[in-house]
Parts: sequence; structure tokens; C-alpha cells
Amino acid sequence: MKTEQIEDNVKYSFALVRSDVLALQNDIMGMRASQRTIMQAVNELSAKIEKIENKKTKKKKYVSSKASNKYHIEECPFAHRIKARNKVVFNDELDAVNESLTACECAA
Repeated sequence: MKTEQIEDNVKYSFALVRSDVLALQNDIMGMRASQRTIMQAVNELSAKIEKIENKKTKKKKYVSSKASNKYHIEECPFAHRIKARNKVVFNDELDAVNESLTACECAA
């Protein structure tokens, strides 16, 4: 091979390497953007999972009106209508059942 041919081959090889390096850099930038998006989604899902876990472990309270024979969970729309002076709060469902109260559909 002539020296000129070798030089041309080396130049062409370096051009290919440069092209490959630039393509890899573009791929890396795209992957970083994807990684940021994925991490944001993971963080959002983690927050939702934590919120759900907190709801599961949060102990429900039950309420009843002094004049009623039913008990409700605190979040029930009927429970919100009970006036404070008539509201009886139970720490667990068993306490409400022991008072001979029946469960509202919300607590069933």
C-alpha cells in the first residue's frame, strides 16, 4: 500500500470514530432525559404508595349520633351531618358494636 492510501484509510477511520462518538453522546443525552422522566414518575408513584400506606395504617374512627342506632366512619357524609353536641366517637368498630349499634353502609 502506498503511504497516501494508508493516510486516507486512517483519516476515514478517524472520521468514522468521530461520527460514532457523536452518536453515542447524543444517545447518552437522550438516555439522561429519559432517566429524569422515569425518576420523576418513580418519585410520584412512591408518594402515592406512601399516601395509600398511610391510609391503610391510619386507624379509622367511628361516630354515631346519640339519637341513632347506626354508626358511621368519620368520612361518611352522614357522619358530617351529626351535630357536635350529639356526636359520639368510638375508637374502633367493636366499641360501636358493643353499644348495640348497626353499621351504616359506609362502615359495612
